[in-house]
Amino acid sequence: METIESLAHFILKVFKLLIVDPIQKIERFLIILKRRIRKELRSDIFRWVTSCIICSLLVGYLTHLYSNFYENNTDNVQSFLNSISQGLAAFFALVFTISIFGAQTMGIFTALDKVMDKWTKTYMVLFSFGIIFPIWQLITGKYSFNLFLFLENKGITLPLLQLKIGTHSINLYSVGNIDFLALDMILASFCVLAIIPFTIKINRIAKYEVGISKLYGEAKVAINSGNEVVSSDNISRLGELGRSALKESLPDEVMSITTGIRRLGNLSLKNNLKDSTTQAIIELKSLGFIAMNQKTKIGYYPVPWPVMNSNISLPEYPIAWNITNGFREICIGSIDTNSDELTVSVSCELLFYIGYMYVQKIRTTYHKTISRQLRMILPNQLSLIGGDWSNRKTPTIAEMLFEIAEKATKKKESLFCWNDVTRKDLDKINKFFREDLQMYFEAWNIKKIDDEKTIIFFGNISNYSLVLEYKQAILSHQSHRTGLEEPECVKVLPISKKDGKIYICRFKYNETLKHSLIYLWIIGTYIMKNYPTWVTERLIFQIRRSEKSDIRSIFESEYIQQETSRFIRTDGIPDDFKDIVNYIEEFREFYFGFEDYLQHKRD
Repeated sequence: METIESLAHFILKVFKLLIVDPIQKIERFLIILKRRIRKELRSDIFRWVTSCIICSLLVGYLTHLYSNFYENNTDNVQSFLNSISQGLAAFFALVFTISIFGAQTMGIFTALDKVMDKWTKTYMVLFSFGIIFPIWQLITGKYSFNLFLFLENKGITLPLLQLKIGTHSINLYSVGNIDFLALDMILASFCVLAIIPFTIKINRIAKYEVGISKLYGEAKVAINSGNEVVSSDNISRLGELGRSALKESLPDEVMSITTGIRRLGNLSLKNNLKDSTTQAIIELKSLGFIAMNQKTKIGYYPVPWPVMNSNISLPEYPIAWNITNGFREICIGSIDTNSDELTVSVSCELLFYIGYMYVQKIRTTYHKTISRQLRMILPNQLSLIGGDWSNRKTPTIAEMLFEIAEKATKKKESLFCWNDVTRKDLDKINKFFREDLQMYFEAWNIKKIDDEKTIIFFGNISNYSLVLEYKQAILSHQSHRTGLEEPECVKVLPISKKDGKIYICRFKYNETLKHSLIYLWIIGTYIMKNYPTWVTERLIFQIRRSEKSDIRSIFESEYIQQETSRFIRTDGIPDDFKDIVNYIEEFREFYFGFEDYLQHKRD
């Protein structure tokens, strides 16, 4: 029964190949083949081997040109063959020594198995043939071989060996002549020159296949034992390996390194090792900025595609998602462990910038090399908006920022009680202005108005008003004490209720919260400018689902809108957001008019 089932499965595969979309399957095969060729062309080892083959063939050709001279000087030929055998034997010993030394430096039991792969064995077989073949020539005295004459002596006649074109005749016997001396030189030249790519390969195995796991293991042990010096040093070395792998265009190695640093950063955070966590952030930042640079191309990655039940290849996708998600984990972990805000805010900033760089890189660099079907889903999946395809529960880049913002809102510190605010609370209020708002405002008096729903803080130059709303309090600036001018929103403060009283609070991770929401506005603006409307709709739906959260009300506040416009024009890295500056207002109008847009769309 199993045999019949296997046969039926095989027949079905053949049927699908020959009948169902054969042209599409051939096209897919050619695309994969083209990408593999591109991958090999980016490999240093492949380029070195190709150069060695070309040089060896050139040396063999030059030797063949002087074959008549060597045939007339038997002593020279014998000396030549003897030198080749001895020289290659010495080089063979060198290759074997390099292999053993490389295995010893790895320090693992299976090291020799890693070194003695099929390519090393093939290289050694070529060496052996190059050593033995000249000795055979010395014994037999044969320095050439004519295939056509050999066939003729065996009674096999080939009438086409003498071709006549007009009055000229072409003798093909010379074409069938194999020059053994030229073959000796080709083998000898290749074996000597190929030591360069062979050494590179051994170094790469020792450096990446063994070095990554060894450094990761030592760093993990150091973190668990609380040794920050050793753990930070090993994390730094992993980052150095990652930069080397990026330079050599090795995506798999870069992925392993970023995954290792990401895990070590989280482990350092759990063990309260600040220096190790900081080092992990530094290395992830360095690798992320290099990998997401427009000039860096390290190849395609096979990524599970659940809709088609197959793999598609995407450039740098897993590396970008791995690094951004690493920063997300550090952000969330730092907030949960009440770490200082510098770690959290820096991680949030790097998460956004690396994700944003990848979105731009995909849209501008790889747009022409990606198939039309893939470009259709580009906004949703390829630009990190779709998360990790291998695990559909993982967050997208917008969800990462949203999660960080929600975590930040949970950490509040009380400033004063709204019901019992007095002049004694002015010191706390003035300290809040200095530390959180970085203003040298000194309030000398307070007053409640509007049925005690508004508090005015009177200062020497200007006034500030604090308006109590349903979920928050809005702090606004008034340039004149009369309050005739329209107040400018400068802060959104959370409130909490306890024992029938209302407490005005501040967010412990205020800068992180502010920037995560600013980054959400920037992502929304960027999507609206570059992608179809349905992608913008999806992001807005995602934000508006959080009606019970503080996030939506703060995100929609005038304060965040002002900070976003100010950030894009002044705080961002130069030229990063110049292409979306003019779309901020357009996205704001679309966001707040979204209900009308949907109603009009249904009608």
